[in-house]
Amino acid sequence: MGLANPDGGGIETVREVRDEIDAKVTAPFDEVERLAEEERADADSSRGVVTVIRDTLSL
Repeated sequence: MGLANPDGGGIETVREVRDEIDAKVTAPFDEVERLAEEERADADSSRGVVTVIRDTLSL
């Protein structure tokens, strides 16, 4: 769906369009940030497993 044309509308219409643009622009960045956080959490978890295995094999 496209953006509404705020031409001829009041300030509230302009604000609504502005907010919609902001949401459309920030959503992909938020998704990338969320995925990066998941990757970091997975990496941290993997390091923990490696440490346990290494410690177990040292015994």
